[in-house]
Amino acid sequence: MDRSAIDAIVELALRADGTRSLDTLTPTVILHTNEGERIVSLEPYGAGRTRFRGTYATGSLPSFIAQVLANVDGRGKVDGFIEPEKMQAVVFFNLGTAVSPGHGDHRSTLTLKKTAAFASLLTAVSRPHTQRSLAEWIEDWREFLTPVTDGQPNGDTIAKVIAAVRDITVKTAREVTNVERDLGTTTSAMASIDAQSKHVLPEGFLFETEPYAGLPKRTFTLRLGSQSSDDKIVLTLRIQQAESIDEKIAQDFEKVLRDGLGDTANLSLGTFSV
Repeated sequence: MDRSAIDAIVELALRADGTRSLDTLTPTVILHTNEGERIVSLEPYGAGRTRFRGTYATGSLPSFIAQVLANVDGRGKVDGFIEPEKMQAVVFFNLGTAVSPGHGDHRSTLTLKKTAAFASLLTAVSRPHTQRSLAEWIEDWREFLTPVTDGQPNGDTIAKVIAAVRDITVKTAREVTNVERDLGTTTSAMASIDAQSKHVLPEGFLFETEPYAGLPKRTFTLRLGSQSSDDKIVLTLRIQQAESIDEKIAQDFEKVLRDGLGDTANLSLGTFSV
């Protein structure tokens, strides 16, 4: 049964119960109910949809680019929006123009996910460490780490660094000053606490990894710090110029998208809602 025959049957049925059809691209009727009239789409009951639309979502940059390119054929340029701060992008295939607007309900969306190494790095710098927890983290991610002194690789092995971290001791020195006066005595005490290791601790590390899959590798410079109180040691890691690196990663994201999509998409920075 072809489409014209289906339309004819639908028209006869509508006339029979007084329901009125609407002159729309998608078959639609005004249905009379006890609660009043409501508009009902007949599209789900046809052999296929009247137009193609849907939302594709992925965390893979190569898959996003490939899917967009595969759906651009015959559409001319499509519209896309990049939000570098959130590492997100969306491309609309039927947004249309201000003169001839589309529904904007056929799109591809991308939300990049951090690589395991980058996610671990961010976790490591966000919290203080005991000697044991830092040594274990260094051991787990040793292939990404290079010990440095004065910002340059110092030739130390990761095994040597782990031994130095595990072997830190706290030394406390106490100085007492006593002053005798005619009308009394004043005594003051100063204590200094120092964290030392039998091995030489590095000033920090270089940590090299892709922050997000599909983006260029970046080298993060980490500073190693320590705080001691009584007999307890707290070790910390800090990314140098973290804000500047975030900006550069966002720029990498935008560049890879523009290079991958080329002239097939009009890309703008920001978000767009329909």
